[in-house]
Amino acid sequence: MIELPPVLAELFEGRVSVSASELAPALRMSTKTLLAHARAGNIRYIQKGFGDVHPRREFTPADVLEFLERQTRRDSPPIRSGTLRSSGTNSSHVTVGFTQMMEERRKAKAAPSSGKRRTRPKLV
Repeated sequence: MIELPPVLAELFEGRVSVSASELAPALRMSTKTLLAHARAGNIRYIQKGFGDVHPRREFTPADVLEFLERQTRRDSPPIRSGTLRSSGTNSSHVTVGFTQMMEERRKAKAAPSSGKRRTRPKLV
């Protein structure tokens, strides 16, 4: 478990819990962000009063330490293997070239007709 930083130790001195508006600046975040973490379940809190619409939340040193521990990250370099993966396919999909299809269509359109033209019947 990590130790309570001096800024937070001073904030909690002689107190059991502090409000979100007092704790947020000490954690270098906005009150809105801290309350979003509380709603998301990232940080535990004590609900003061009976309000359901706008609950007043207070935080204990243990809650803050647990939050800091959970939020601590370490970036690690990606693990690379010595070989690259093959991009082959395992399906029975047949690939047809788009240009080849267009050429075949042009040739079919340009083919000579049988000599007879079809005309529309006239409506009387």
